[in-house]
Amino acid sequence: MNKNLNLAVGQNNGNGNGNSNGNGDTTKFEWADHQILDLTANNIAVVVPLPQVRVTGAQFNITALGTPAMPETNKTPATAQMPGEILFTKGYNQVNGDVNTLSAYNIMIIGNLIIDENSYLVIENCANLWVKGNIIINTNKSGILNDISATNIIVEGTIEETPNVKWTYTNFWLNGVKKTNDSNSGNTGGGSVIVTAGNTKLINEMYY
Repeated sequence: MNKNLNLAVGQNNGNGNGNSNGNGDTTKFEWADHQILDLTANNIAVVVPLPQVRVTGAQFNITALGTPAMPETNKTPATAQMPGEILFTKGYNQVNGDVNTLSAYNIMIIGNLIIDENSYLVIENCANLWVKGNIIINTNKSGILNDISATNIIVEGTIEETPNVKWTYTNFWLNGVKKTNDSNSGNTGGGSVIVTAGNTKLINEMYY
C-alpha cells in the first residue's frame, strides 16, 4: 500500500486540465471553522497554500512516519527504513487562531513560514527543518508559545519574531538576521524567547 500522501484537497479535474471551467486552476485546500485535521502518512506533500478563511479555531496535526524497513521476499529485495518527510511547496501561512503541530524527521517549507498574531505552531520529533524563505512569527497572545524543536534548522532568509517563541536545536544555519520585536503588534507579555542551542552559524558556513 502506498502511504505517501500528496495533499491537493479540492482539486477539480472536470475538464481534464485541472480547471473547473477553463478560467483558472481550482486546486485548493478548503476547511471549516473549529474542525480538527489529524493527518498521518509515510510522507506528506502539501502542494497548495494552507487555507486562509474558514479556519478559525481549527487545528492541523500533521505527522509523517517514514517508510518501515521491509525484509527480502521471493519477489522483492529488502529495503531500508526511510525517515518521514513533510513538504510544503507553497509556503506555510497559519491564520487559524489556534495551534498546529508538525511531526516528521524532515520538514521542508518552500517559501515563507508565517504565523499570525493569534496562532502558534509546534514542531516536534524533527531532525531537519529547512525553510527556503523567511520566518515571520507575529504571535502576541498571552499564554501561548510557539515551540520549534529540531536537531538542525536551516533558514535561507531572515527571522522576525515576537517573544512568544521557544527554539530548541543543536545546529542553526541562518542566511539573514534574526530580529525579536518585544512590542510587535502590541505584545501583551506572553512567553519569552528561549534558545537551547549548540551552534549558530551563517548559512555560508554550513559545510565548514
